[in-house]
Amino acid sequence: MSIGALVLEFVAEAVLPTLATEVGTYAVRRAAQEVVRGRAVPGPSRASAPPPRGIHAVAATTVLSQTPGRVRLRVVGLPGDARRAADLTARLEALAGVRKVSLSAVTGSALVEYDAARLGVAQIRTALEPQRARSRRGAGHRPAPDSRQLKLLTA
Repeated sequence: MSIGALVLEFVAEAVLPTLATEVGTYAVRRAAQEVVRGRAVPGPSRASAPPPRGIHAVAATTVLSQTPGRVRLRVVGLPGDARRAADLTARLEALAGVRKVSLSAVTGSALVEYDAARLGVAQIRTALEPQRARSRRGAGHRPAPDSRQLKLLTA
């Protein structure tokens, strides 16, 4: 094997992967700094894409099917979390007007049978929201940003 072949093999196995990792890390760090500073990240995809509208909330539930007195919902983050399913079942059963609750930690869905004269789907969906989001909503203030996270992005 010639020296040229050995050099090429060494470059391919050791130098190129390290170089690719370093360049990728630099690009991510640079992009994060630009976002923190409020500047747009340059690139061809930005020109054709609409301007970002900021952070928006994702609903904790999605209505899959609904008839008067019965609603099936998809609950975000429920699959694989049996403890949370039990907590949400207890929370729903505590609502006045709920007749039957069936939550599945396997499928991530909730089936609720209720008295439509006493209770609405909006109240059921509110009961399924994360506790933290429900308590913040009534406070009327925005939480302060976590400065530790910002420092990590600008480091």
